[in-house]
Amino acid sequence: MPTESVTTLLERERELAALEDALDDATARRGSVVLIEAPAGLGKTSLLRAAADAVGERGFGCLRARANDLERDFAYGCMRQLLEPAVAQLSGDERERAFEGAAAMSTGLFSDGTGAAAEEADSAFSMLHGLYWLLNNLAAEEPLALVVDDLHWADAESLRFLVYLAPRLDGLPVTVLATTRPGEGDQAQLARLSAAPETTLVRPAPLSSEATATLCERVLGSGVALEFAEACRAATGGNPFYLEALLREAHELHFPVDASGARRVRELGPAAVAQAVLLPLADKPESATALVRAAAVLGDGASLAEAATLAGLSEEEAAGAGDMLVARGILTPAEGVEFAHPIVREAVYADMGPHQRARAHAQAARQLHTSGVSEERVAAQIAEAPPEGNQVRVELLRRVAAAALVRGAPAAATTGTDDGKNKQ
Repeated sequence: MPTESVTTLLERERELAALEDALDDATARRGSVVLIEAPAGLGKTSLLRAAADAVGERGFGCLRARANDLERDFAYGCMRQLLEPAVAQLSGDERERAFEGAAAMSTGLFSDGTGAAAEEADSAFSMLHGLYWLLNNLAAEEPLALVVDDLHWADAESLRFLVYLAPRLDGLPVTVLATTRPGEGDQAQLARLSAAPETTLVRPAPLSSEATATLCERVLGSGVALEFAEACRAATGGNPFYLEALLREAHELHFPVDASGARRVRELGPAAVAQAVLLPLADKPESATALVRAAAVLGDGASLAEAATLAGLSEEEAAGAGDMLVARGILTPAEGVEFAHPIVREAVYADMGPHQRARAHAQAARQLHTSGVSEERVAAQIAEAPPEGNQVRVELLRRVAAAALVRGAPAAATTGTDDGKNKQ
């Protein structure tokens, strides 16, 4: 299996082998689930990207989603993110075959929310059964990999479907590859999924002293003293993401890689490692800071144009700032605006402060409402914004509640207000 980074995938042979085995099993029509569970920064997303590369090389269809904490209150949001692009690309005849038989019970999820077809979403079991047969029909054309990052942020209905799907994977050329964090999200559903006989649970560990020393030399050059590497490991707990951030800071500050450098690393302390996530922004133009903060408010999947408008930038300015942020490893080179890692978004989001975040969410709600995006996206912003002065709030919540009732989502979930806490 290819590895996207010699840094974040150090000492990950066991995890990569588990992903390879799952793809082999799917090829032999023995579908399974691989759940990669670890705290933030241990390389879960990098493992998933390596798996997605391998999926493409094997000729699998790859359906990808990244769950978002701003959208977890919307029923089947994660499943729609997985399946809608594939469904949208089907020709008339292909769509008819895909929704043949019991799969027709899931058509309401992909409609515009009106008409008789949408009423089929009313029955929870019908939707689960319909989605299962939709995947079955799609997998008849090619093996499928469902690749979900940050599953702990997925909506309850999508999690329930994966729990429903797991014992029905045997006989299907389908594999589910997902990442999750311990102690977050719907613990009951995630526990059911991880305990299923069809699920392989892998838990990446922090880097060893040897791997830490290897990474230090790859970033800072040869001749790194063992004491320096041990100081780096102690400061980061062997967390690859924080270790890379610390080493970038050490490189920029020209730390010596001997015992004196080790003392400077220890003086920084673990708290400075988290702050190092924000250091690449310190010497950059204000446009970069404005864009990355807008992206943190909007969440992954926003377009560059949306982030530019919220940041008060022209698209040309935003494009330049975006390229700069990609080069520094803060954003990924995706079609939209997407953070390289959830920790990065969390650091930027927390750095804004609660009042600034609330105002930005209110502005984002007005902007997205004016541009005509889905009610769910607007409501997700409204839920984090202060109610005062938001002229679109009542109308949007009414529309979202109506759509939620059609799709079976809990309408009350869209009526929350910011409680002053940083929801990470």
